[in-house]
Amino acid sequence: MAKTQPKVESSSVEIVTVGNEELEVIGSPGVTALARVESFADALNLARETYGETVITSFELGDGFVGLPDRNKDALVGVPLVILGWGLGWSAFSTEDQFSILRVVTADGHKYRFSDGSSGIHRTLMERFEGDPANFRAIVALGGLRKSQYTPRNPDGSPVVDGKGNAILNATTYFIDVETLTMDTSVLQ
Repeated sequence: MAKTQPKVESSSVEIVTVGNEELEVIGSPGVTALARVESFADALNLARETYGETVITSFELGDGFVGLPDRNKDALVGVPLVILGWGLGWSAFSTEDQFSILRVVTADGHKYRFSDGSSGIHRTLMERFEGDPANFRAIVALGGLRKSQYTPRNPDGSPVVDGKGNAILNATTYFIDVETLTMDTSVLQ
């Protein structure tokens, strides 16, 4: 038997007692209405009844760019894109370890945000723009990203090991594809 949802009552003004003082809270659902929320759908309905139109955070509170599916840059390999934004972040482990934060738009209109600290994308942008995002200019990468897989080695040629002492046999670096010069230019219109 399907559960029927009770009519959600909301109030735009609520009186809340804090210590000996009564405070008026304006614009929030009432305590009774909040107590009746049992699901995401209930919360959406209450938000719409209380505030009217709801907003999707990535568009209204953010910039509309979302993380890559599964945080996997493979989604951008061979996909025409424009790099519209580049910034820098610092590792929580070291103030010397920087990484790049990029905002890209693909030819099919997807807006993605991702980070990269590799010898590929990050190093390229640091060199090209002298390590300063203020020097950044948009990049059109007709071939999207290029993927390079390799076995990492220390400068002396020995294998790189993980925190448990096991050799790392495979690693991946992504580059901005600068080799694709011709393609269907309809994506540029």
